Amino acid sequence: MGGLVNYVSMQVEQDPCIGSELRYINVRKVIMGVGGISETYGVTFYDYASLKLLQDIVSNVQEIIIVADHTKFGEITLAHFLPLEKVNKIVTDDKADPELIEKLRAKGV
Repeated sequence: MGGLVNYVSMQVEQDPCIGSELRYINVRKVIMGVGGISETYGVTFYDYASLKLLQDIVSNVQEIIIVADHTKFGEITLAHFLPLEKVNKIVTDDKADPELIEKLRAKGV
C-alpha cells in the first residue's frame, strides 16, 4: 500500500488512488503508533488528514496492535480514531501506569 509521506510527521497520508481500494484488501495484522490512549476517548490520533485512511485500513483487520510509550497513556489528541474494544494488544515501556494497564486488560486489551 502506498500514499504520500508527510516527512514532518513521518506518516503516510491519504492518496486518492488508494482510498477506494482499501475495502478490497485483506489485512491480518496492523501495528501502529498513535497519539494517545484514553479510557474515555479510546485511541486518538494527531492528524485529521490521515484519519479516514487509517479508519479504512483497520475496518477489516483481524488484529490491531498499538505501540505506545508511557507518555501516550491518558493523552487525548485531535481525532478519536478507535475504541479500546477494537484493540487486541498494546506494546509499551516499563514506565506505563500499572493501574491503567490493568484497566485496559479488564477491557480485553
